[in-house]
Amino acid sequence: MRPEVGVTNLNWLGIDQVNDNFSYNLGMNFTNARNEVISLPEGENILDSQKQAGKPIDSYNNVFPTNGIFKDQAQVDATAIKREGTVPGEPIYVDVNDDGVVDGNDFIRTSTSNIPQVQYGIYGGFNYKAFGFNFLLQGQAEAETLVFFDQSGAKPEFVFNERWTPNNTNSIYPRAFAQGDAISGGQIDGTDGFADIYYFDASLYALKKWNFRTL
Repeated sequence: MRPEVGVTNLNWLGIDQVNDNFSYNLGMNFTNARNEVISLPEGENILDSQKQAGKPIDSYNNVFPTNGIFKDQAQVDATAIKREGTVPGEPIYVDVNDDGVVDGNDFIRTSTSNIPQVQYGIYGGFNYKAFGFNFLLQGQAEAETLVFFDQSGAKPEFVFNERWTPNNTNSIYPRAFAQGDAISGGQIDGTDGFADIYYFDASLYALKKWNFRTL
């Protein structure tokens, strides 16, 4: 495997004394870190969408693409290629390799991972007479994270409020299902793969710190 790595760093700071009573400062830092597998011996029968070459080293593998959720039994019956035993409220899996069967071979490798490629911070403040204020804002972008709830314990609210039900057939999340479900659950056909609907944008920003003071 021959990887290629590129890192861009940017730092900037500005300070200005406006007058004897007022001054301010504003700064930022920005990092864009990317890597790509340039070459890697891979099987002849592997599809381009499944290869690691051309993707980041830590990219997600065994991601099963979907095309929505089956709304009702009529849609299930009208869909020729589907997983055996599919019922309304379950994912519509894509036949990635066009062999007429949806199974554990219909996965892709994404170009994302849970490690953000972009990280940044913005900081600043001002002083005015006897008062001062400072802040720090931090964020990240271009990352995805796997959020899956086929286990015991706490679950996101949307699992209950936004999942498919007979009265909510336009949902993008599957019906209620038991742990280990072969269609709506994870570990599809004995793999460690999950449907793409369980991968979420991990971009975020937050005000990490702020301070108001008297001098």
